[in-house]
Amino acid sequence: MNAVSEISPEQVEAWPSADLPTGGVLIDSAELTAMQAWRRAIHQHPELGFEEHETSRLVAERLREWGYEVTTGLAVTGVVGTLRWGEASRAPRLGLRADMDALPISERTGLPWASRVAGRMHACGHDGHTAMLLGAARRLAQAVAEARMGPAGTLHLIFQPPEELGGGGGAQRMIAEGLLIGNGDNGHDGGRPSGPCNVHNPHYDFNDACLPVGAALWSALAQHFFAADSR
Repeated sequence: MNAVSEISPEQVEAWPSADLPTGGVLIDSAELTAMQAWRRAIHQHPELGFEEHETSRLVAERLREWGYEVTTGLAVTGVVGTLRWGEASRAPRLGLRADMDALPISERTGLPWASRVAGRMHACGHDGHTAMLLGAARRLAQAVAEARMGPAGTLHLIFQPPEELGGGGGAQRMIAEGLLIGNGDNGHDGGRPSGPCNVHNPHYDFNDACLPVGAALWSALAQHFFAADSR
């Protein structure tokens, strides 16, 4: 498949803005700048399903930097970052998931951060999904370090390989390799989330309590993890 993007540089530039609503969660300019930088770096180097090696490396490096336990190699290029605090074995678990793969599409936007790989483009926004989940990862790690979370919990951040092209198979393969049951492969202890939140495709049946993206995601965080007096 080969296509030409119909999106103009002017249209793209108009979308990201510090004035966009954030669901009541305050995001400062430094966080926005970091997420924009991650998104553009990933956008410039798009990788197809099960080939997201550089994207996975970026994700794993950032997660380790912020204190997460990191598992790589699930479904070839999948990454899971785990954060625990308090008596985590008895506490709720929350899974947040984003996808990382690009599409076999040629980009002709002319943007400074346009794809540098011929015939490959992040035309479905997975570069943005990955950047957003990285932004949430850093914010949540800071909250744990500052004792602003609930008394105990476990957070699994799931960076999935292919979602595109007929379903991709990345989620199914991660599950088969122990993502939710913890079979010990790849060092990941698994654990079925008490509440999963799914960026992009909330219809996947990871759990009966699968939540839509946006305000509900942050409401779930507040309900399951944040201390009652946190602001």
